[in-house]
Amino acid sequence: MLTKEALATIAKALNTAPVGARVSPVPGGSINEAFRVEFTNRVVFVKRNQADRYPELFEKEAQGLVALHEATQFGKIPEVIDTFQLDTSTYLVLQHIEKGSETIQGQELLGEMLASIHKV
Repeated sequence: MLTKEALATIAKALNTAPVGARVSPVPGGSINEAFRVEFTNRVVFVKRNQADRYPELFEKEAQGLVALHEATQFGKIPEVIDTFQLDTSTYLVLQHIEKGSETIQGQELLGEMLASIHKV
């Protein structure tokens, strides 16, 4: 789970209070712990890992997400809100994007987005 200090740091980046924040684990990752954090006025996606295991992992991921956002107008690339370290843990805070339904049209759009990123 997320510590009170981590929730306070995330809340500060969002200009909100951590009081009443609801934290839910998000399954699926094999390297990081992931959480959906719901504040009064905003929902975010938070990834946590050990700082000594993968130094600069989240800084590099944040740079990659910004580059993807600049490279394409297709799809939803989450906004990077913050990266930080507390004690021995590092964190990446992103805009939360609700999972959509998996459709043929969605798969086609994803393919178009990937093709646009890889154009030479």
